[in-house]
Amino acid sequence: KWKQSSALNTTNAQTGATLTSHQTHTIEWNCTDNSGNVLPDDYQFWVEFTEDEAQGPFTSYTFTKGTAPVNTNFANLTNFTNVSIVYTSDNTAVESIETPEAEVINNSNARLTMFRVPTVPADNALLQIYDINGRKVYETQNIIDNGELRTFQWVAKDADKAKIYVYRLENGAVVYKGKFYKSIR
Repeated sequence: KWKQSSALNTTNAQTGATLTSHQTHTIEWNCTDNSGNVLPDDYQFWVEFTEDEAQGPFTSYTFTKGTAPVNTNFANLTNFTNVSIVYTSDNTAVESIETPEAEVINNSNARLTMFRVPTVPADNALLQIYDINGRKVYETQNIIDNGELRTFQWVAKDADKAKIYVYRLENGAVVYKGKFYKSIR
């Protein structure tokens, strides 16, 4: 169901790798599409329980957002228990803080991935890479700085079998964050 409905995550969605044990999942979403546009007030969420990339049981939940908070608990179903939606209106006048993304250069024929950010007059530079389960797989403070761009490099190892990674990059006072896909051959 997921692959068919999402075109392999080209929608604004949350996905994760197959876990070794079943557990509670908390997912946050800002009610916007991929372009950052706030969506209409009626929502339908699809949840699928899968293992080993096979199709599993699925269900959907709906709710309507507005200016008032929403806290909805749904009836338990086989494979889907204690499901709830908690929505807090954005009418609190708290400004959203955007996190910049680095330029990610992913060589599909090699294990090398590069991250580029503008050079800043600062000594600190740090790249951290995590797999989709939150395990840190790499960290470095080594950079190549040509006066305009700082470049960080990561060479994936055979042990790094995950395909979706999350990076966190400190460059002076700016922190860059994002996801990227790496095919390891």
